[in-house]
Amino acid sequence: MSTEDAVTEDGRADSTVAGGAGAGGAHEGARPTARRAWMDPQLSPVERAELLLAAATLEDKLAVVHGASFPPGVRADGYVPPNERLGIPALLEMGSGAGVTGGPMFEMYGEPATALPAPIAQAASWSEDLSWRCGALIGIETRTHGANVAIGGDVNIARVPLNGRTFEAYGEDPFLAARLIVAHLRGIQEQGVVATVKHYALNNQETNRGNWNYPSGAPAVDARIGERALRQIYLPAFEAAVTEAEVGVVMCAYNRVAGEYCSANRRLLTEILKEEWGFTGWVVSDWWATHDTVAAALAGLDQEMPFGDHFGEALEKAIRSGEVAEEVLDDKARRIWRTMFRLGLFDEQAAPDLVVAGPDHLRISEEAATAGAVLLKNDGTLPLDPAELRTVAVIGADADATAAVVAGGGSSHVLPAVSDTVLSALRDRLPGCEVVHVPATDPVQRSVVLTERDPVPSWVLRTGTDERAERGLRATYYPEPGFAGEPLDVRVDPYVGADWRPGRRLFNGDVSSVKPTPRDAWSITWEGAFRVPATGRYTFELTSVDGSRLLWDGEVLIDNGGVHGPETVTASIELTAGDTHAIRVEYSPEPVKTIERIKLGWDAPPEAYADGLRDAVEAAARADVAIVVARDIQCEGRDQASLHLPNGQDRLIEAVSQANPRTVVVLRTGGPVLMPWIDRVPAVLEAWYGGSCAGAAITRLLTGESVPSGKLPITFPRSQGDLPTRDERQFPGVDSVVEYAEGLEVGYRHYDAHGIEPLFPFGHGLSYTEFHYEDLAVAVDDGSAGGDGEDGPVLDVAVRLRNVGPREGTEVAQVYLSLPPDAGEPPQRLVGFRRVTLLPGEARTVTVRVRTRDLSIWDEAGSSWRVARGRYEVRVGGSSRDLPLRTSVVVP
Repeated sequence: MSTEDAVTEDGRADSTVAGGAGAGGAHEGARPTARRAWMDPQLSPVERAELLLAAATLEDKLAVVHGASFPPGVRADGYVPPNERLGIPALLEMGSGAGVTGGPMFEMYGEPATALPAPIAQAASWSEDLSWRCGALIGIETRTHGANVAIGGDVNIARVPLNGRTFEAYGEDPFLAARLIVAHLRGIQEQGVVATVKHYALNNQETNRGNWNYPSGAPAVDARIGERALRQIYLPAFEAAVTEAEVGVVMCAYNRVAGEYCSANRRLLTEILKEEWGFTGWVVSDWWATHDTVAAALAGLDQEMPFGDHFGEALEKAIRSGEVAEEVLDDKARRIWRTMFRLGLFDEQAAPDLVVAGPDHLRISEEAATAGAVLLKNDGTLPLDPAELRTVAVIGADADATAAVVAGGGSSHVLPAVSDTVLSALRDRLPGCEVVHVPATDPVQRSVVLTERDPVPSWVLRTGTDERAERGLRATYYPEPGFAGEPLDVRVDPYVGADWRPGRRLFNGDVSSVKPTPRDAWSITWEGAFRVPATGRYTFELTSVDGSRLLWDGEVLIDNGGVHGPETVTASIELTAGDTHAIRVEYSPEPVKTIERIKLGWDAPPEAYADGLRDAVEAAARADVAIVVARDIQCEGRDQASLHLPNGQDRLIEAVSQANPRTVVVLRTGGPVLMPWIDRVPAVLEAWYGGSCAGAAITRLLTGESVPSGKLPITFPRSQGDLPTRDERQFPGVDSVVEYAEGLEVGYRHYDAHGIEPLFPFGHGLSYTEFHYEDLAVAVDDGSAGGDGEDGPVLDVAVRLRNVGPREGTEVAQVYLSLPPDAGEPPQRLVGFRRVTLLPGEARTVTVRVRTRDLSIWDEAGSSWRVARGRYEVRVGGSSRDLPLRTSVVVP
């Protein structure tokens, strides 16, 4: 019996409904028959996959190992068409890092969804339960959007806080990341959606990560790392995702590891992932991350996205020529179909609520924003008492911003169906109080992180020279190079800065500015007047990918021929206060498919900033309390130039705090920032990128309706020079090679090992109540009983936790281990935690089981895990630097 006449009882081609496949459910015509036995849900996924494989042709198998163009009406980031003859549903793969992106990725934003707090904020909750619920929400909304594969799950360790995707993952500790990602992935997959963990492995920076975002010919960064650091720091979260959460998809990274692209790295994809860890799902490439057909196919890549440049006709040719055995293709198809069967994509599933951002989902988003916010400093100023407030000054442009600050940028950005602001939430919460808003600085846009200098601010720029001129410059966007054609858009931009991809949509800081753009080439001019705020020497810098010019009073001041770099060119001039100069910036990038960027920055005399800060200082001086809302911006595709807050916000905070000693700083950042003003402000709340309901969550925390409970998942350094990756060979690398010379000393391990005092340590977070730790007890189980699946010794740690303050509150009790000296480890590692809520005066015994793996080190000589025998110190407390209880035990 041939394959063709085995697929239906009457020999006719069966049919499927793409929409039903997209929702993950079965469809009419896909029911089991005597000859279509793989549709029988009573069979195991393994049996069903083998039956389907036996019925599939070479073309059927090739069709599932690569993506394809979207048909009309389909919205996703990746798409594999259905196979109507075999009853195979379509795969619709959609971004889900902080909520469902709504696809497709070729446009800047898709359909609206619930915006969850960024994963770094979720990590700050230290809550596995909350991580599961965020995952379940993503699973439900993925199905609601018609997709069945969620491509979030970033667990790359925050080796370099300057990484543009720090906000997308779970911080610097492998244990914390592993525990949270397991819960998150389970939450997604329990909704009948295939979950993804990424980016495997060592995608710890965006600089030269190596894909279509970067100059043609630029090699991808090559990560050089010792096996022990790889195993103990960078792989544990991936391993837990595979062995505990049974994740369906592993996405490989853009970069190289030990000279091999991750998409063609047999050591990573086959030997470790599939053979050692027993991964049964499929490996997908990151988008356009596949470089070689035969190498990738033999290394263990199973699916190429978003198209079939290497796994389409090229793979078929390699199979027919014998370079790749058809059995290799069989394994790829088997893995994909087996996972689809296991998670119910072939079968009838209960239809999800076809609702996004409903009350239950928004409640979860707000709860996550609240639980993840970290009170970094407080001298008693917080919580604010609404009854005592008459005037509140809310300062900062982004206090009144919505979609621009709910999340970081890139493929994980969610277009929020609902979003609030700090300003609106405060006004709602304080109806009897005058809440005054002063923007003071310009909104933070993506281009500001190209260099350390701030952009030339709007308050020295005008669209013209008369009194009616607006702040900023008149920007004209042309559809052709050389400033030709009917303008696409004419508008006022606050400063010279743009960041986009040809063929996508222009995005310059706010969803309202999204405009369609041509695919190949275009050009921009910014024109207006520069009003000199103070006499002195000014340095201007023009940074761009491709050519740009700065014209000053009609003469060329900077001619940046540009390279696919970007390139920065500077010029310095003496200026006199009160003078006005004509300014024009021209930008005409080459017609290539890469990210285009431009920024006009400056260095100015200190006196030049006085006018820009005057309104903020006056408002702060009149108010009972000043709340400064400050932010950074992180985005896929580039790293930050500095950990300083951009757009002069450090200077703003210093000026406001001098005007009003009751100045509260609310940070909405994707990771650590430097705080040169920290000694002059009484309270700092780290609220991260907080999602749809961040404004409400922040307001409730500031006014005491909610009690802070978040703990830092990443160390905040005092200076950038304190980072473990200070040498350029470590970051951003030399000649596209990055040396992981710090080894195990990542994050708090580095600060502990070198006796460096951080600004705020890993695990730190204050509350409005106080907790006392007592009665530490540790028992050693040698593992002979074989309990909990462990095949070696474990520790049972118990501690009494008491709320000795005036409020109900939540504490995260943290357990750290100091290993025996001959283990060669940093001073301590996190091995357990418990999040506990207590009433005033209430006490509870908290227990933590420390697993065999967490007593172990990777033995490079034996290529295996080995328990470090000897005396351990067990440390328990509220942060990595606040561990009041300690005892020692011997592990025989």
